[in-house]
Amino acid sequence: MAFLGSVIAGLAVALALPGAALAADHPVEEIKAAAGAEALRLADPAARGLKVGEARVDPRLRLARCSRPLAAKAAPGSRAGGRATIEVSCPSPAWRVFVPVSIAAQVPVVVAARPLPLGVALAAEDLVLAERDLHALPRGYYTRIEDAVGLEVGRAIGAGEALTPAVARAGTVVRRGQQVILLARADGISVRMKGEALADGGVGHRVRVRNLSSAREVEGIVRSAGVVEVPM
Repeated sequence: MAFLGSVIAGLAVALALPGAALAADHPVEEIKAAAGAEALRLADPAARGLKVGEARVDPRLRLARCSRPLAAKAAPGSRAGGRATIEVSCPSPAWRVFVPVSIAAQVPVVVAARPLPLGVALAAEDLVLAERDLHALPRGYYTRIEDAVGLEVGRAIGAGEALTPAVARAGTVVRRGQQVILLARADGISVRMKGEALADGGVGHRVRVRNLSSAREVEGIVRSAGVVEVPM
């Protein structure tokens, strides 16, 4: 009903705009095709077997034939995924309509390799990639294992469950006083040194560290459990 409401709202906008004459109707199939093409463009590039399902346009819709190519873009609040609402518009005569579109695809996503308890810090061996139906995926799923490594499980996760920010959050992987590896990189060269963390931090957090060889203190970025990247 929400989608139908969007379409009806789009019709009301179209009829209110000047030049939306009812004489020569624009082909509904062209409107559907424009919406479907835009939905495909917005879809996850990692998806496999992408195809447009149903693009729903009210058959009672009557819009003036467009004299220029139709424009299509994601409607405000829409998101890439199994379902999207696409705004299709005509510049002359001016009208627009909102078209719900479904996309069928399989996407490789990060899932739990085994049941994971609350509070565990995720390691690479806890995770695997598995294909899932785009329609069934929750918002914010991960497509790379390295993006989830170091996150802390916020609730018990079942084997095969997709990882998202709702179930796994940035946890503390480096603690104050802990010995860490300091990683410095420049021009394709990597140097590793022993260091000491001077603050707690999660993956992506900035923390102060001390180089144990030089006693120099610098700020670095936590890259994984026990690894902090510092300036060369």
